[in-house]
Amino acid sequence: MEILCNKKHRSKIVDYVSRSYFPIDESLQICEEKGALEASAVLYKRNSCYEKAIELYNKVLVDLGTIIVHTLFDVTFTDMDRSNEHIQKFDEILGQIIKI
Repeated sequence: MEILCNKKHRSKIVDYVSRSYFPIDESLQICEEKGALEASAVLYKRNSCYEKAIELYNKVLVDLGTIIVHTLFDVTFTDMDRSNEHIQKFDEILGQIIKI
């Protein structure tokens, strides 16, 4: 679980903690310690703590929105080359928002 909470694996952790056989309490403790907000929200939802889950989902969306705004300021839209790292980051963030 701790390995999945690392930033480079965070996209996979939500899929894992959504599975019914993943222990909620132990996983939640690790996710909260590591700052994996979306995974924590999923675990709170599985534990029927809907208010806390919604609060965390809101934080995730606000954080992603902030990243989008910062990314947009770095993108030159005349350069729509898919190899542009800012455009790739924007696409990745937008994909995350759509999944939520």
